[in-house]
Amino acid sequence: MEVALDVIWDELVARGRELDIDGVDSPLLDKVTAIQGLLDVLGIYESAERLNAMVEFLVSNGLEPLPGHGAYSGASIDAWLESVGAADARSAR
Repeated sequence: MEVALDVIWDELVARGRELDIDGVDSPLLDKVTAIQGLLDVLGIYESAERLNAMVEFLVSNGLEPLPGHGAYSGASIDAWLESVGAADARSAR
C-alpha cells in the first residue's frame, strides 16, 4: 500500500501542475507525513470511522475535506471543484 500511495502522490502532483491547479502542495503536509497518515487512516476497519478519520486528516493538515463532508456537507461536486480552485479541471479531462 505504501508504494502505491507514493506513486499515486507523484502522479496527482504532476497532474495538478499540468492543470495549473492552485494548492497542489500543502504547507502543512509533506509526502512522507501524508503517506503515513493515509496508511493510518486506511488501517481503520469500520467504514464510518475510517471516513471520519479521513475528513479529520484532511482538515487538520490544511486540505479541503472530501465533497459532501465536513465544510462541504451537501455540496455538489461542481461546487466543491469551484471552491478548491479546480472548476476548470472537468473540461481538461
